[in-house]
Amino acid sequence: MHSDDSLRALVAIAASRHNAFTSFEAAEQQIPAQRLRRLELRGDLRRLHPRVWAFNSLPDPPEQAAYASTLSLPGTACTTTSAAWLHGWIDQPTIPQLWFPRSESRNHPVADLRRWARIDPGRDITTVDGIPTLNKAATLCSLGPHVDDVTLERCLDEYLRTSSMKWLAATMDRLGSRKPGGVTALRLLLEDPRRVGGVPDSWFERVVTQLVALPWMPPLDVQHEVRTAGGVFRLDIACPDLMLGVEVHSRSFHWGAQKADADNVRDLHLAAEGWHILYVTWSQIQQPAEFARLFSVAARQRAHLLDIDLPAG
Repeated sequence: MHSDDSLRALVAIAASRHNAFTSFEAAEQQIPAQRLRRLELRGDLRRLHPRVWAFNSLPDPPEQAAYASTLSLPGTACTTTSAAWLHGWIDQPTIPQLWFPRSESRNHPVADLRRWARIDPGRDITTVDGIPTLNKAATLCSLGPHVDDVTLERCLDEYLRTSSMKWLAATMDRLGSRKPGGVTALRLLLEDPRRVGGVPDSWFERVVTQLVALPWMPPLDVQHEVRTAGGVFRLDIACPDLMLGVEVHSRSFHWGAQKADADNVRDLHLAAEGWHILYVTWSQIQQPAEFARLFSVAARQRAHLLDIDLPAG
């Protein structure tokens, strides 16, 4: 292969793989280590790791650091916050977090290595954008010690919108241990009585649900379906005992005349069945205590109208 053709082929490989490639991949394109060093001296290449390179002429995508780190240590995979970022749950961490399968201690110049003997590469590792990473269930099981409770619950909700609780439970059973860790934190979250059944459509809805889940309130349900003569309508949060619904309004999901008209039609059908609907916006929950107080008053008024006794609170 002509040297220029070899170099073009290597550029194409790097461009398709987050601008990172190994010395071995270069050798496969008939570019030996000596030429890589010459290209480095000329300013065409730079070393990301001892045997991992990048072209200075190509952009550096956000995935480059994680991908290059896994290339530098074959058999590793992104874990904890790096894996959660690749799954689209949180912002990218500053330093790549890598699961390291071997028992001996190793250092890495720019990545944080984490050993977890219970990880099964055949069951717990997948690829996202070509980057080896813990799958979604294993990622959730690894996160607890590395994020706060709010972030962990947000990641759990994101997982449950697209993936199986049965799969998560089986992974927790297999990866759990007697030592406190990610699985322990996840179990505590799943057993938290403040979590209301069902999964909200957005994190905003989860925040509102926690604010209205007062100790004396009858059971709440998220994404609750109500069958009426006009059809089946869904409420973001509902207290069926009080026939009280809460709709969470953000510009992302509730903006525009068409959406407003659809909401009005739904509310008329629900009102005909005896339901009362409350609306909440993001600005209202910037004062959570006041929002919770007003909701409490509204819920008790609703209970009084329906002649339902509620516990003191």
